[in-house]
Amino acid sequence: MHLQAVGRPILHLLIKFVIVVASCGMPFAVPTPCVAVVPTEQIPQASGGSVKASDPSDSWSTTSGPLVQCWAHDMGAWRATLPAEPDDSTKAAKSKQVLNACVQQLHLQGKVNVQYGAPAKDAPPVKGAQVGFCENSGVDASVPAEPGKTANSEHDTDDIPQACKSTNGSSGATMFWLRAHLRGGNYGNTPDPMFDALRPGDGHVIILKSLLSRSTPPTEMTVDEQIRQMIVPRPQGEAPNSLYALLLERGNTKKLLPLNYSPGDAPHIDMPWSPARLSAVYDAAGDKYVLYTPGEVMTFLTPPWNPALPSWEQFYIWWLDAKNGSVERQLLPAGPWVADAKLDKVLGRDLRNFSCGTDCYRRFAIQADAGNILVTISGRTSAVNEKVLGTYKLDKGSKEWRKIKDGKPEQNS
Repeated sequence: MHLQAVGRPILHLLIKFVIVVASCGMPFAVPTPCVAVVPTEQIPQASGGSVKASDPSDSWSTTSGPLVQCWAHDMGAWRATLPAEPDDSTKAAKSKQVLNACVQQLHLQGKVNVQYGAPAKDAPPVKGAQVGFCENSGVDASVPAEPGKTANSEHDTDDIPQACKSTNGSSGATMFWLRAHLRGGNYGNTPDPMFDALRPGDGHVIILKSLLSRSTPPTEMTVDEQIRQMIVPRPQGEAPNSLYALLLERGNTKKLLPLNYSPGDAPHIDMPWSPARLSAVYDAAGDKYVLYTPGEVMTFLTPPWNPALPSWEQFYIWWLDAKNGSVERQLLPAGPWVADAKLDKVLGRDLRNFSCGTDCYRRFAIQADAGNILVTISGRTSAVNEKVLGTYKLDKGSKEWRKIKDGKPEQNS
């Protein structure tokens, strides 16, 4: 029993994936947080200030705040669905996922009241805000011009609203969209990671989501209805229930580009996981971007406890043509690194890579060249077979990876 761990700030515990409930000597499946000690430590903020963790109104309180209550409840509920104790890597991945979900949930409820989680006091709420059309609304002419530029021209200020609406082409129904990163980030003050993904001059992109109605036939869902639904906890592993789109802002225009659904059809989700976070790499020869789920989110194998999470078993990418305002989704074939990852249990890799987890020690990097995809697999031999290490090429139109360069294993530090 490590009561001294209880006094540490909740962010420190969760970022390092220390299980708070377990550290209090309580069974992992118990969905209630430990409240044995009220800490007096200071919780750091981004600005360098701090908030007393013992303040009962503090959302980030280690023992009594809504964040730890949400996290402990959801972790306990998840554990109760499993037949056996999960390994440390699985716990770590789930802990991070639950933390992010709880922060977003509390953010929408307005319960996060310290910097990192709260919007500015004078910031307009998403609920009740005026909702304009997503496309062709342009840049507000009142936005001051940056040096060397004129108003309404390309600029680097994230003025894209938190919500917008569009018209479904087949039914004519109004669809409401929310930014996947509300107020520019899960923590309120963090810039949207997608906004500066493109090169200067190619515009800006953000990700939008629209929750599908469960009614038959589908009816429009207002922004307020979507926020209420987003707050409701969803069963573990449930299939995605939101459409995701890329909003491309280029010059004076904005264009909505589908990510996980097909344009022109009645709303229908085409993917098993949600593209809520993407990275971009530029293909100079083809003058396009490849958008893909980054490695800290994408695993080599689909987690058995949640088939709705992204993995290399169903790896989608998107080719974005920023100049022409178009996007094309592509499903990549599973490379030899997927077959190798399926041997994790047989080879005892979870034990060999304790306690960080196997996916801590194997990685991938993506590049693009003239429409071809290149993937480099790296890592330690405790996590990936040495013969699998190296760079692979997927030629345009091909369905098979071709190894073009051998790799060397990383040394244990």
